Amino acid sequence: MLPGLLLTLAAASALTLPPDCGVATWRAGPSLVRVELDRGGKLNALTRSMWEALDAVLEDTDDALLITSGDAKAFSAGADVNAVASESIENR
Repeated sequence: MLPGLLLTLAAASALTLPPDCGVATWRAGPSLVRVELDRGGKLNALTRSMWEALDAVLEDTDDALLITSGDAKAFSAGADVNAVASESIENR
C-alpha cells in the first residue's frame, strides 16, 4: 500500500531517526511533515529498518505526511527481498 500513498493524514512530527535507516523527515510546514525515502542505490527498496522508521513517524505525529522519494528512477521498488531473505526466520 505504501507505493500508492503520497499524502496521508496521520500522527507525526519531524522526529530524529537513525541516519542509516533510509528514511529522513523534516517539517515542511506548520502541520506538514515531509518523509523522504532515501535508498537510491536500491531504488528505495524497503528494508526492515525503513518500515520501522515509517511506523515510528506514523506513531509520533498528528500532522499530515508527504512521502517523497530521493531517487529519480523510482518512488519505491517495494520490499527488499534480498534483505528479507538474509534475515533469520525468527526475525521475519
